[in-house]
Amino acid sequence: TTYVNPIQNGLEPYLHKRIFLLARQSGGGAQDKWAVYGNMRLAQGFRSVGLSVINGTYYTPRLDLLEKLDPDGQYKGVWNRYAHVELASGGPVAEPTFEIRYADHYRIIMDVCGPHIRSAGVTHLAFTYVPDTREQACLEPLLVNDYSGVNLYRLRALN
Repeated sequence: TTYVNPIQNGLEPYLHKRIFLLARQSGGGAQDKWAVYGNMRLAQGFRSVGLSVINGTYYTPRLDLLEKLDPDGQYKGVWNRYAHVELASGGPVAEPTFEIRYADHYRIIMDVCGPHIRSAGVTHLAFTYVPDTREQACLEPLLVNDYSGVNLYRLRALN
């Protein structure tokens, strides 16, 4: 927000950032869905340029997604709220876990290569860090080591 003054400059400097354009080119189709690991603000940026993203800021809980990730409602007290939703990779864990960070911010810890990311409909992933070797095994690189610090991947098809 410090770089965008919509009154003076409009949203063009933000909406036409190179990383957003590249993400739209590589995964902006009607069937594409993104998960952003790391800095949650990037997820909101992807959403602002029209990409379908499972995390970011949501005024109401995404029941279509959350019922898949938490079918027993074990974490309903965490996710049943207006919230900034962050994703973190927790390694090969059986089920996603949810942890409250602040009153309006929670984190979903979900294996990048696990079945739940696929059940959420995710086809593309963005990382604001370099994913580890285990995580990269299920990812097809689209843009890696970009000067922006963002790495874009497609989720590999299951064999």
